[in-house]
Amino acid sequence: MTDFREPELLDDHHDISQFDCGKPQLNDWLQREALRAQRSGTARTYVWADEGRVVAYFAVCPTRIGRDELTSGQAGGVSVVPAYLLAKLALDGTLQGKGYGADLLADAMTTILYAADSAGGRIVVVDAIDDSAAAFYASKGFKLVRGNPCRLVAKIESVRKAAGEVDPSKRPGGLPVVGAWIVAVRAEQPSRPLWALLDDPLRLALAQGWIMHRAEQDSEVARRDRVDLAHALTPVDASHPLFVQMITDLHQFWRSVYAAVLHESGVWNKHNLVAPGMEMVFLTPPQYIGLLEAPQAIPSHCFITRYVESGSWLIAALARRLPVPGWPPSERELPGWESEPLA
Repeated sequence: MTDFREPELLDDHHDISQFDCGKPQLNDWLQREALRAQRSGTARTYVWADEGRVVAYFAVCPTRIGRDELTSGQAGGVSVVPAYLLAKLALDGTLQGKGYGADLLADAMTTILYAADSAGGRIVVVDAIDDSAAAFYASKGFKLVRGNPCRLVAKIESVRKAAGEVDPSKRPGGLPVVGAWIVAVRAEQPSRPLWALLDDPLRLALAQGWIMHRAEQDSEVARRDRVDLAHALTPVDASHPLFVQMITDLHQFWRSVYAAVLHESGVWNKHNLVAPGMEMVFLTPPQYIGLLEAPQAIPSHCFITRYVESGSWLIAALARRLPVPGWPPSERELPGWESEPLA
C-alpha cells in the first residue's frame, strides 16, 4: 500500500468503483454525483487514493445558516451567517476502526480554513448521516444546532485554534521558501540556496534539461554518460566538477526570467489549490498593481511548493505544472488544475 494520506482533488483518473464505506448513499454520491458536482462548481471533493483507488473522501462547499439555528455567540450578530458545509466524509471499510477518521476530518477542516482565509466565513456545518456520525462530530468539538438532531456546527475560530495541533504539513508554508529563493536569484553570483531550496524531482529534471542542452555545444558534457551525470549533479551537496557550470548557467537564465522582480519586490499571494502539503505561490511584478484596463492580463510567476518529511517546505515546480524527470524531462498537470497561458 502506498502512502495514501495526502488529499487530492478528485479527477477522472481516480478509481471510485471499488469504494465501499458501508453506507450506500455515501458510496452512490461519490460514484455518481461527485464529479458532476465538481464540474458544475457546486462542491469540491478531495480523496485519499492508494495507487489510484479511492479509499477515503470528503466534499466541501460554501453555504449559509440562519441565526435561529445558532447561539448568539455562533451567529455573531448577523441574521444569515456565511458558512462552509462539510457535505460528505467517508472512509472505505478497509480503513475503518483504525483512527483514520480523525485524520480525514483534520484534512477537511484544513481545506475549509484555506477557503476561509481567502473568502471569509464564520461557521462549519455538517449534517450527520446517522447517530453514530453525529457522536463522532460531537467528540471533535461540533455542537448540535437548535431543532435538528443531525446538524452540528463549529466556529471557524475554534477550528483554527484546533488546527494548531495538526501536522505542520497541513498548514501553509510555501511563501517563505519562494521568497528566499528569489533573494538567491537576485544575487550577483550563484549560491547553494538556488539548488538547496528545490525538491529532488525538480533538481533532477533541471539537471537533465541542462545536460541535454549543454551536450549540443560542450564535448565535455556530451562524452559523459548522461544518466550518471544527472544523478551526480542532482544532490544539494553535489561536488561534481560540472556542477559550478550548471548552476551558473541556470542562475543566468533565472535572472533573465525573473528580471521584472529582481530590483523591486512584487506582490505575493499564496493558494492551496490542490491539497494540504502542496501549495501554489504567485508573484506579480509591482508595476501591475493598481487600476488596469478591464481586458488587460496581469502576468505573474507561479511556483508550486511542497512540504517534505524533514519538516520544511521546498519548491517543487517553477511553473503551474509539476516536473517529470526524463530524457527529455516533461511536465504533468496538478489534479484538478487546468493551466492557462500567462500573458
